[in-house]
Amino acid sequence: HSEVNEEFAYKEGQTENDEEAMKRAERHWESVIEFEWGRCLREEVAWNNRCPFVLCHFSDPTRDHFNMSGNMRQKELWTMVADASSEYWGYEESNVADNLKAVYNSAGLWCGYARVHATVAERIESKAKDIGKYVSVTPVMMQMKMMPSTVRRMLQVIQYLYRAEGVGDKIPDFVRRGRRMLVEMEEEDEKSAIAARGGNVEEEMPLLRKKKEEAERNLAMSNVDDRTRWNFPTADILICPGYVTAQNIRDVVGLVRSRTGSQEVDPRDLEVTAEMTAWMFAKQVEFSDPDIQDFVEGNMYWTSEYSKHLREEEGGETNQRGEFWREVFEHTLHDKSCDVTWTTKLQWRANLAPPPDMSTLSVTYDRGEVGDADDWCIISMIAAIAAHGGVCSVGVRSDLEPEFNAEASMMVQGGIQGRWPWFDSGLDGTGQVVAVSDTGIDLGNCYMSDEDGRQATGTRDDTRRKVVEYHANADNLDDEHGHGTHVVTTVAGRLDENSGSDVNSADGVARGAKIAFMDLGTPDGRLWVPSHNQLFNTGRGARVQDNNDTVAKIHSASWGASEITNGYTGQSAQFDDYMYRNDDFIVIAAAGNDGHNDLMNSVSSPATFKNGITVGASHIFGGGQRADFFSGGQDKDLLGPTYLADFSSRGPTRDGRRKPEVVAPGKNIMSGGVDLNGDPDACHPLIASKAGTSMATPVVSGTAALIRQYFEEGWYPDGRKGTGPAMNPSGALVKAVLLNGAQTNMHGVDNGSDSLGNRQITPVTAYDNNIGFGRIDLSTSLYLEGFSEVQAEVWDRELVNDGETNQYEVTINRSSGCAFRDLSATLVWVEPASIGDCTRCVQNDLDITVTQGGTVHYPNGLNGKDDRNNAERVVVRNVGDGETLTINVVGANLNGPSQKFALVATGCFGGVANSFNKANDVFNTDNSGDSWTTTRIIIVAACSAFAFVFVCCCCSLLCHRRHQKKKKVQEKAKHHKASHGHHEDDSD
Repeated sequence: HSEVNEEFAYKEGQTENDEEAMKRAERHWESVIEFEWGRCLREEVAWNNRCPFVLCHFSDPTRDHFNMSGNMRQKELWTMVADASSEYWGYEESNVADNLKAVYNSAGLWCGYARVHATVAERIESKAKDIGKYVSVTPVMMQMKMMPSTVRRMLQVIQYLYRAEGVGDKIPDFVRRGRRMLVEMEEEDEKSAIAARGGNVEEEMPLLRKKKEEAERNLAMSNVDDRTRWNFPTADILICPGYVTAQNIRDVVGLVRSRTGSQEVDPRDLEVTAEMTAWMFAKQVEFSDPDIQDFVEGNMYWTSEYSKHLREEEGGETNQRGEFWREVFEHTLHDKSCDVTWTTKLQWRANLAPPPDMSTLSVTYDRGEVGDADDWCIISMIAAIAAHGGVCSVGVRSDLEPEFNAEASMMVQGGIQGRWPWFDSGLDGTGQVVAVSDTGIDLGNCYMSDEDGRQATGTRDDTRRKVVEYHANADNLDDEHGHGTHVVTTVAGRLDENSGSDVNSADGVARGAKIAFMDLGTPDGRLWVPSHNQLFNTGRGARVQDNNDTVAKIHSASWGASEITNGYTGQSAQFDDYMYRNDDFIVIAAAGNDGHNDLMNSVSSPATFKNGITVGASHIFGGGQRADFFSGGQDKDLLGPTYLADFSSRGPTRDGRRKPEVVAPGKNIMSGGVDLNGDPDACHPLIASKAGTSMATPVVSGTAALIRQYFEEGWYPDGRKGTGPAMNPSGALVKAVLLNGAQTNMHGVDNGSDSLGNRQITPVTAYDNNIGFGRIDLSTSLYLEGFSEVQAEVWDRELVNDGETNQYEVTINRSSGCAFRDLSATLVWVEPASIGDCTRCVQNDLDITVTQGGTVHYPNGLNGKDDRNNAERVVVRNVGDGETLTINVVGANLNGPSQKFALVATGCFGGVANSFNKANDVFNTDNSGDSWTTTRIIIVAACSAFAFVFVCCCCSLLCHRRHQKKKKVQEKAKHHKASHGHHEDDSD
């Protein structure tokens, strides 16, 4: 997925048809490929530069090599690169290995990025033909590097600045062109959306245009000159493999040390400005140097001499995109109007990783003093970055925003009303630190306050009651909505440490845990997110290097893109990279609140990542189950806990992965509230009701803290504290436990009632893109003696080799009272980050099956393997006592020689029975939908009866009148006969 489609197959206005657009796109495509090859050859000759290429190794299914794994294909390509590099340049193999990075791996096809000389790329392609291998080599052009909608998002920012009708004379031609392009792209999307739901495009589009014009006028009247509200999105940049060397890292670190005077410089989290700009673009050449301008123009197809000559030969043919880019560069490159912007107003953060890891950069515009040319300078800079030979991917983020307890904690501990068996046993999150990033915390709330009123700071202080770290990244307050306060209270809030086993109304899911907090909220309601390393080091810091057990190993993120960003973004990749490098760490993120009207593909970045957990929102109580608890806060028409909230965003991701993984209570959640004007010398116990996947996410994060405490304190496997070894579970194991125990007895999506009073319920099924693996449930996840349905067996940090199979046997044993009928086994693996907007983001294909006698059971509700997701579950129903089953984990198609994974199996393995009757839990007794149906039946029946009586009465009256009329006619006829004699016609 990239900007290629919109760049070349873009329709010219509303008149061009698909066939014309495709023909023009093909001509441009062929030309740009030829241009890129020529450019790379010129750079090799002039400066000995390498260029990024996509190398693909594929198979003809009618011939050979169709069963080769990605690891085998990668090795063959690596050998070809090494041989050609040695032949032409005398490079050693060790120098070549760092230049190859996987971007796609499936059965029959492996593709990767490689930075090689153009002569080497040509040699690889010709050699492959000579030996009968199926290999393609394509230069990575600028448009391939840009993630989808990059240009659109930039144009949306610019459009804001030129909304006012009164500034029309000041709008440059290329701005008008950009606005026209944006309108046409948005209208194409709107037409597709109308057609997809069966609407009438011709009737609805004029109404939509009228509404948009009215909204534009209103916005123009209120924000004509308010440029200070402009927020240019952060750009995420992926550096090509091999471009950043160990020496480069040392050079940049030296530059930063000399500027700051600090010796404590982490190359994975560098903050640099002018130094990074110079190093990134020209290795010590100033941006204002004419060479840089020539470099930018000459490396972009639309502004190159090659394109100019081609246009002259073909009569000037181009497209709007080409004209747009030429006008942008003409406006920004030749009068030095961008010098100040480029050299002083960019905030760079770098994650420079030694080979073979790929380094990443992020660049943000500093909004301190907004200049007239800043907007277009930034756009031209994004294009220049994409044209750079060391860059393999660039994309811009959408603005980020927040995703708008006692009952929730009860639900995840088994769902028996009034019982919290994990709390009662001493598992309440004690000893755990959960990191949270959000809008802020009202530290005056009694659920989060410190006993002596001390304010938390960015320096770790484990003596504090609740908040041990508070990083004021944006400010040190929550906003009036109290989003952050609500979230952290749901994770770990506790009103009274001396209340014993009593659970207060807004106590958190892990009420014994503590919080390390990163404040992201700005006064204008936006979120300001630091680098991913800085973000995830919250609650960790130097303690990670010290191997300190109290570091935060769970990060809860109830925020995401303000518009649907369904692909795998640079930010998604950064999240995955951190989890891969820190294998005991996991990020739990909100799916988003864009699922209204059953909108699929509505989950947004960063929750489109692979290695973390994406959370959807279910109901908590409904149909009057707990109306007393939710006084003033409950929607009395709300269905119960087996229903999904209608707003909960749905999957799949753009590349087809399942989202969300799990759901948790997220509607009408009571948790800590804010009082910004309260008494500074006393805490306040305010609570508030909120709804959103933001509220469901901390429920899962708190549950993950209980799971970590379970393993660290030696509750595994016997369900009693200290009877087992203390474990440091991997993030993959924590995820596997949550997914494996999740339950799928959900009734549907509660979409409310239509105008006729009909309840709109959309059915859901296990492993779909509404509920994923289901609602989380600790009673079916881990063994707690006397309070669980199952026992568990786990295998953590296991290793499977490419093409090999690991086998694990489990035997069902119900002799001690366990009565659970099923076996569940879940496989999870954490793998390296993928390239932005990958079309197949999972690079390593592991498979799980369970063999029961002669029957093979497959994962995720399928009749075969799942090669899209890195989490797979097999459930075998009604397993007999004494049966032995074999769990098979296959390294089916790995990108490397081996892959690490976690495996969990649950069933009856000799444990005692659950003392609670699960048949009476809030899920099995949820008849809120039935009661609604019954009410409807009564109403319909009553209405039908009334209608029947009414009709009968009307019919009786009509018959009576008809009879009276007939009688009168007959009497009149008799009178007439008596007066005039007999007539034949006696009809009435």
